[in-house]
Amino acid sequence: MVIFSEDGEKYLHVHALENQGNGPQASFETTFPESGVYKIWGQFQKEGNVFTIPFVVEVP
Repeated sequence: MVIFSEDGEKYLHVHALENQGNGPQASFETTFPESGVYKIWGQFQKEGNVFTIPFVVEVP
């Protein structure tokens, strides 16, 4: 995952936690540098196809 703060000043690059196998779920863990709105792009592969999915989260 790639994560940007709303103002574009903060950047995080997060990988899925290890040892998850090939199941339909993936877990990620990170610490946000401060409260605010963040845009997240997750990239996933299924059956050889790559999907990039955007998310928006608000960190209290």
